[in-house]
Amino acid sequence: MKHWLISRPLFSPLHRFVANKNDRALVFSASSTPFSFLMALSKLIIGGLYMSLWMVGFGIYYLVLVFSKTWLYYRYTLIRVGKTATSEKRLGVYHEIVIGGLLLSLVGLSFAGFSGLMLFHGYQERFSNNLTYMIAFMGFIKTGTSATSLVRARKLHNPLIQLIKAFNVANAAVAIVLTQFAILSMEHSPVANFSTGLFGLVIGGLIAIGGLWITFKYERRAVKVTH
Repeated sequence: MKHWLISRPLFSPLHRFVANKNDRALVFSASSTPFSFLMALSKLIIGGLYMSLWMVGFGIYYLVLVFSKTWLYYRYTLIRVGKTATSEKRLGVYHEIVIGGLLLSLVGLSFAGFSGLMLFHGYQERFSNNLTYMIAFMGFIKTGTSATSLVRARKLHNPLIQLIKAFNVANAAVAIVLTQFAILSMEHSPVANFSTGLFGLVIGGLIAIGGLWITFKYERRAVKVTH
């Protein structure tokens, strides 16, 4: 029965993705992308309707994140199904990681810009206790799952999958920043905007620096392969 299902055209692509560990990791990572895209659109629409720079900035951050991950999914698929030599595939992976590192830096810069809006313009929002606990719980869950998936991705020995997982870790770090803001706003702290904005600038800067480091690292590797 199993072999019959695999032989059918409809199930052949599904089996290919399920059978390979790298592909399973990619599919699992891509499962949250549609939700992130809807979140980006909703924040942009709400920000436009209510003239909220904070909400628009947050929406732009999510839009950059979704575009970057979708681009890497697409390029991974092209390399995966391409019938080229192993050395050419390795060079292709290195080139995509170079671009991916720049995209990761762009994600960091977009969040740094969003944090700058919070730092200098503020965001007047007070969260209830239950909502704050929910935000904190989701933030820590996202951090734990992202870190675990990155560790597991290292065992796959696929740098492109590891880079894709790094985007999830970066997004989890952003969730921690928002958790801090929710907790401080719940306590009516007068420095909620300042401290969260400053913390976000640091996190965004570290993400951008990490992306540039990845770009330079794999650019050198690509040069070595070509020579």
